[in-house]
Amino acid sequence: MQLQWPSRGLVLVDVDERRLKVVGEALLERCPDFLIFPEYITHWEDGAPLDPERKRELLAEIIEEAGKRGWIFEIREGERP
Repeated sequence: MQLQWPSRGLVLVDVDERRLKVVGEALLERCPDFLIFPEYITHWEDGAPLDPERKRELLAEIIEEAGKRGWIFEIREGERP
């Protein structure tokens, strides 16, 4: 899994030769660093739908991978994987 954080509201995730756009918001207070809005994550960048179970798995993996980089990512309250 590769993470890129190109803008304040977007993280790009490359997984198994596919790309997922993770929409959220970088928080200035940095607690967390990035707040994920899961309701906007519905399909892969190529347009293929994202299975809800796979989405939950990916969000958990993204949070873990971000932590390895020293970033704190969280899912907006009520939308935990």
